[in-house]
Amino acid sequence: MRSIKSKVSFIVMLLVLVGLGVQQIINMISNKNNLLEKAIEAEVDYVRMASLTTQMFSQDRIDSLELMAKHILSLPEEKLESTEALVNNVGLLLFGFKLGGAHLAAYVGLADGSMIVSDIESDAERVPFRRYGKGTGKVEDYDSRTRDW
Repeated sequence: MRSIKSKVSFIVMLLVLVGLGVQQIINMISNKNNLLEKAIEAEVDYVRMASLTTQMFSQDRIDSLELMAKHILSLPEEKLESTEALVNNVGLLLFGFKLGGAHLAAYVGLADGSMIVSDIESDAERVPFRRYGKGTGKVEDYDSRTRDW
């Protein structure tokens, strides 16, 4: 009898071990799949966040430019009627706009094809703005009227 009991016990033990092994394999595969799904979800979330951040950054820059344009256009006409008046009155506004909006540069194209700019080069020259393009002696072949902005 003992041999039959031990054989049955051995078979039951083997079945239990096989069952536990199968359960562990199923758990491992399930955990692996869940981990991969969560990793994919996290990457998709990162991409969505980056996209939203980029859109918000772009929209902030556009809004900032529109506000600058409104501010310049709200100046009295005598401050905008000649090229020299524009340079003197808008140049400092560009410098303030560049600093306040954390922009790398701020530009305004003039009717004669030259341009008023506050950028890294003007910072290096320790001036709030500079002018270049046609008639300025700097980059004479540049014409701001050919740009679509």
